Amino acid sequence: MRGTGKTTASLRLQSIGEVIDGELLQYTAAAALEPASAQKERYAWEFWSEDRLKRLPTELDNAFLANYGPDGMELPYVVFVASVLVKDWFLCPLMEVLARHRPGLRWPSENFLVLDYPSAEIHHRIRHRDREHERSLTLQDVETESRGYRESHVNRSIFDWRLLPDQAALDAEIRRLKSS
Repeated sequence: MRGTGKTTASLRLQSIGEVIDGELLQYTAAAALEPASAQKERYAWEFWSEDRLKRLPTELDNAFLANYGPDGMELPYVVFVASVLVKDWFLCPLMEVLARHRPGLRWPSENFLVLDYPSAEIHHRIRHRDREHERSLTLQDVETESRGYRESHVNRSIFDWRLLPDQAALDAEIRRLKSS
């Protein structure tokens, strides 16, 4: 969900993992598929119609190589950042790309994490960062979007995503990851 602090959390993990921006990969792949598409459209999940999804694995591989190269960093983890990761149509081909370019990766289910903070906190964070396109969002909008994100995406995934309900839970996970 937007506003939960995905980017901030990834910065806290960059000392132990190669940080990979999934939304950048989505955008780059979409731009390669449809160069005339609008910037906003490339970030939309709806961009990925059935025909485009067939071409996603190839374009995702190209996007990954263009942005992160064939060789990974010598760190124990890869840290993915993006809400699109909860969409199986995106994560499954991404995992295949990584199997080719980061073959030593393992996918323990305890490391599939979703920041699922209270709507009031998310709304406060969104207001604090003051992005033009988010200024009109109300607390009710955030509550609806958050509930929909959880129910329509996270809970319907083939992967067992762990919901972290607050900053303390994230802090505990970061300590766990850094100590392992």
